[in-house]
Amino acid sequence: MLFLLYGPDEYRLDEKLKEIISLYVEKYGSCLVVEKIDLTCEQESLFWNNFHQTSLFSQRKVLVVENVFSNAIVKKNFLKKIKELSKAEHIIFLVERKKVKEKDPLFLALKNNGKVQEFAFLTGKKLEAFAKEQIAFSGSVISDEALGVLLNQTKNNTWLLFNELQKLAAFQKEITKKDIDILAKPNIEIEIFKTIDAILTANKREALGALQRYFDSQESLFYLLSMLAFQARNLLLVKLAQTQSNIQPQALNMHPFVFKKASLVVRNVPLVKLQDLMKKIFLADLEIKTGLLSPEQSIKSLAVSI
Repeated sequence: MLFLLYGPDEYRLDEKLKEIISLYVEKYGSCLVVEKIDLTCEQESLFWNNFHQTSLFSQRKVLVVENVFSNAIVKKNFLKKIKELSKAEHIIFLVERKKVKEKDPLFLALKNNGKVQEFAFLTGKKLEAFAKEQIAFSGSVISDEALGVLLNQTKNNTWLLFNELQKLAAFQKEITKKDIDILAKPNIEIEIFKTIDAILTANKREALGALQRYFDSQESLFYLLSMLAFQARNLLLVKLAQTQSNIQPQALNMHPFVFKKASLVVRNVPLVKLQDLMKKIFLADLEIKTGLLSPEQSIKSLAVSI
């Protein structure tokens, strides 16, 4: 089975990915092997090795492949083998955390040979309905005034919105604007951007200090890791774009301000270091999900290992 999950709303995309994988795990049990591969880190050969690998025991695999659309050569290779991919016994997820052009040949081939689902940012009534659904699921209620303030603070960042709603629901069953003022924090993306900058420039003391402040705040460490991955991916894409001429922020679906800041950060950072950061973020995610390390241990290890 072949899937394409794409769009900038990472929270809903990841939730759908986990939901589908859990169904296959329930169906096939412990014999199912899950592999995660990021193609911006030059791991295309790793994917094909996993795809074609045979063993004495019949093993069905779940292959989660990120950023196929970021490299023209990789796209061409996948397009050539689209029929083989769609007919494989393995379950293959192509994940793009950005908008994909619907006239792209690979997109059209995936639409015809697999299942495609978009996760655009929610706005207006749809975003409000998402928030109300999450708060109802937690067993709490929220006033219209409080919800309006929270949506304004979190914009269309559903990861941040979910995190804030979970925290509020744990504190209060009937959430008011006063609760928002006490508990809800402004968007932490800028702070995380600074943390990554400190990691890349080998300022370990600043990086660990920023991480410790986050740990002390009792915020979700899974959200922190997802934001680290998001910002690191932006930096890597900007660095790759700098190797090409006339690349504009629009081509990367990136706000000009974010593009400018990222360009300054990566100006003196080698490409291999950014690729190493992405690999270690994925490793940290694996360590946490498999119980090898606690979230705090894994994230601290990540910060000092770059």
